[in-house]
Amino acid sequence: MKVSPVEGDSGNLVEAARYALLRRLAPALRHGMVGALHPVELIAEAIEQRLQAAVPDLANARENLGRIKNLSRSAVLCCTNLTSWLAPEEGAVTMLGEGIDECLALLNTDFGMRGFAIRNEAREIGADVSRAALRNVLTASLIAATDTAPRPADLVLTAEISQGHAVLSILVAIFGIKHG
Repeated sequence: MKVSPVEGDSGNLVEAARYALLRRLAPALRHGMVGALHPVELIAEAIEQRLQAAVPDLANARENLGRIKNLSRSAVLCCTNLTSWLAPEEGAVTMLGEGIDECLALLNTDFGMRGFAIRNEAREIGADVSRAALRNVLTASLIAATDTAPRPADLVLTAEISQGHAVLSILVAIFGIKHG
């Protein structure tokens, strides 16, 4: 089978775009993982210090070990979800509003520090969409919008279903002036 240069280049361009997006998302992914794991470390350090006392409070240590167990489970789920950005599950779908919220949760800290407030008005749209496609297209679009918009600004996400397709819109509102 012979592959034309256009077909080969297209696949390479898609992978290059995905890689560029993941590089931009890497700080947010790292922040999410560290944020999930940090409480486990803090409680473990507290237990370690309390156990060095002349008469350690074992009841408190057991209680904190239970907290570590729960936090560890939560951290594993968080890290598993975040690493799914690196290797998306084939064919996974998500409800549009939930998928948007997931993308916004990842980007919210960075956007907030850069002067952007984000509002998801598409939360109630009841449509299943490709999780990987939504993550890639929406996050890349949001990053492009914030890279080019003056700060501070509000981003308002809306969606509608048109001819069986989900159509997302990002409205950038700067000091009362709206840009689509």
